[in-house]
Amino acid sequence: MVLNEQQAIWDRLYKSGLAVRYPWSLVVSTFMNRLLFGDLRGKKVLEYGCGDAVNLAFFADLRMRSFGFDFSEASIARGAENLTGRGYNVKITSKTTFDESTEEGSITLGVCDFQSFRTPTKFDYILDRGALACANFEDIPNLIDYINDI
Repeated sequence: MVLNEQQAIWDRLYKSGLAVRYPWSLVVSTFMNRLLFGDLRGKKVLEYGCGDAVNLAFFADLRMRSFGFDFSEASIARGAENLTGRGYNVKITSKTTFDESTEEGSITLGVCDFQSFRTPTKFDYILDRGALACANFEDIPNLIDYINDI
């Protein structure tokens, strides 16, 4: 399946009402381990394939600087609407990169595919809950190398 077909499927799912209400339990249990991570305030986290950004809301609650992108415009729109309605400071960027001036506790979202995303920003943590499975198989090794560089 090519990327555009997958994007259309995810857009259709989010437009039809797909909603994730809670952050992924493994994300919560891992990042709540203070012995492992210490104080997370001000740290930068990037989520590849963030969907409607519920994990990023969890990170924002920890006062982290949260960034996420997804190739589904519908998921980003839904996430921004839900998070803004819940009082989060949400910024949507049309660029395939992120501005580092984001404040603690804020969320920056973007619509982008894996191959186009490039940023000079260095992140403290990068989360991928399986989004790379939506990338073209032959691109995955290069994407993993890029992730390791940021």
